[in-house]
Amino acid sequence: TYSRRDERVEIHEDPAEEADATPFQRMTTDRLSTTGNMSFGSSRLEVDLGWERNDRREFESVGAEADGELELGLVAATITGNVHLHHATSARMAGVIGVQGMRTEVTTSGEETLVPESRTTNLAAYAFEQLDLGRVQLSLGARIDRRTPVHEESEPLGLVAGERDWTAFSGNAGVLYRVAGPAALVLNVGRGFRAPSAYELFADGVHEGTIRYEVGNPELETERALNTDLALRLASRELQAEVGVFVN
Repeated sequence: TYSRRDERVEIHEDPAEEADATPFQRMTTDRLSTTGNMSFGSSRLEVDLGWERNDRREFESVGAEADGELELGLVAATITGNVHLHHATSARMAGVIGVQGMRTEVTTSGEETLVPESRTTNLAAYAFEQLDLGRVQLSLGARIDRRTPVHEESEPLGLVAGERDWTAFSGNAGVLYRVAGPAALVLNVGRGFRAPSAYELFADGVHEGTIRYEVGNPELETERALNTDLALRLASRELQAEVGVFVN
C-alpha cells in the first residue's frame, strides 16, 4: 500500500496585530508498506516492512515560498521491519516469536533551528505464548528493546555531537478462569516502557505547528509503566459484557 498526504496549514498567531501577514507550513507525508506471509504446516511466517517520510516546511509569507526562502525545514524518514513466526505447538498451545527493527533519521534546513539532526535505531526481540487448559487459559509475553539515538553537533542549540542508548524489558502475564457457563474472570499484569523522542531530548525553539516554545532535556531516561487489571467477562449468543478495574 502507498499513500501520500499534502497539507497547507496557516500558523498566524495574531491576525489583529498584523492582518496582512501570511505565515504557513507545508507538510507532505509519504507512506509505503508491504506484508508477506509464508506457511510452514501449522506455522506461518509474516514479514511487515514500512517506510515513511514526513517533510515539514515553514514559510514566513507566500512571497517567501515563491522566492525559496525557507524559515524552518524538518524531514523525518523512518524505516521499519517486523518478522514474526506464528506457531501452534499443540492443540492447546500457540504463540508468536519475532524480531523488530526501526530507524529514523531527522534532517533540518532553513534559517531557524528547533532540533539537531539525529538518527534513532531501535532493535527488539519478543515472544508471546498462550496455553489452554480447559477452564484455565494462561498467557505470557516478553520483549527486550535496545534504542540508540545519535545527534549531530548544533551550534545554534549549543550541542556537541553525542549518543545515548537504553535497554528496556517489557512483558505481560495473564490468566483467564472460566467460572461457569458464559462467565470468566481475567487477570493481567503488564510492564511497558517508552523512550524519549529527539524533541523531548534536544528541542530548543518555537514550534509554530503547536504554538509553543519547546525545551528538551538531554538527561531524560525512559518512562516505565506497570499495569494490573481484573475483569469479569460474560459471553453468550445473546449477550457480551465486561466489567473491570485497573491500576496503572
